[in-house]
Amino acid sequence: MKKKEISQIICKDNTLISYGKDYDIIMEKIGHIPPKVEYILRVYKFTDGKNTYNMTIDEKIEQAQRKKQIGVRLIKEKQNYKKA
Repeated sequence: MKKKEISQIICKDNTLISYGKDYDIIMEKIGHIPPKVEYILRVYKFTDGKNTYNMTIDEKIEQAQRKKQIGVRLIKEKQNYKKA
């Protein structure tokens, strides 16, 4: 995508939306997850993504700690072991 380009994403598998801000907003507005959810996005700014091959040791440790916190929260709050 280019800057300021508009893109459309269609999610036809409603099981993919089971937690997070998207889930909370949809449940508040509609009360259930519809069979198809459509997102319209506009890119304003890009950041360089990093993968484990071009990260430093400190960056890898920091990312692992962030992922661990998310996993612990999923287990404690939602008993979602598979996702954690």
